[in-house]
Amino acid sequence: FFFPPIPSSQPSATRFRLIQIYTHSITPSMEGVISTTSKTSADSLSTATKLVASPLPQAIGSASFTAPGASVYCVVHGPQSAGSDDREFTDQGKFSVAVYLAPFARQGEAEAATRRQGDDSREEEEELAARVKEALLPSLRLECLKKSVLAVHLEIVRDSGTAFSACVTCASLALADSGLELNDLVASRTVEVGPSGDLVADPGGGGGEGGRARVTVCLMPNVEEVTAFEQTGEVTMEGLKEASAFCKEGCKALHGRMREA
Repeated sequence: FFFPPIPSSQPSATRFRLIQIYTHSITPSMEGVISTTSKTSADSLSTATKLVASPLPQAIGSASFTAPGASVYCVVHGPQSAGSDDREFTDQGKFSVAVYLAPFARQGEAEAATRRQGDDSREEEEELAARVKEALLPSLRLECLKKSVLAVHLEIVRDSGTAFSACVTCASLALADSGLELNDLVASRTVEVGPSGDLVADPGGGGGEGGRARVTVCLMPNVEEVTAFEQTGEVTMEGLKEASAFCKEGCKALHGRMREA
């Protein structure tokens, strides 16, 4: 796994502990996770969906999230005082998100490891990080973190098409685990819409193929605020409304699991 250097306030063993957790708890059951069929009920979650808070006790805040379409780990750094070279004063704290895609995250793609070395891969990570940041910002109270820097680092260890949704959910849980005061947890669900209008929650595989579209909703259920909405592929207006409502109900179910984690 590639994570940026751990701040001096946190033991360097954090990174190695992450590797141990992934190797021990996920790899042996990976086949079962991939082959599990997604539930088609909006308020139910696949048995392969797992949320864990504080998998890395050494970190200020951490979380892991596993679903049929993705597996993600998250570590929170901060809030920490801004460096002496940062002379710009703002009324709000600074928030950054970094996303790293493991070389083996997309094993089904040809030459995935080779493409991970190119500039296109880094651009994809940066673009995904920007989307995750935008989805999380409404939940943060940065006005309470003046002169401070808050950073979230996400590692995608498996991606079958729903990495964005998984990253948002995992990062929000990690932020809550760090003890930060939040407006609400952000839960995210993705649904696939088939040509006949059938809906499949948390799908695996690529989206927008074979006449299938995908809709993703990021929601703060307690305040009924959608923080992000994405659609890929073609879908009718009626299908879009149905998929959106389906995602929102799924987000509420996931929100309950996040609070229990």
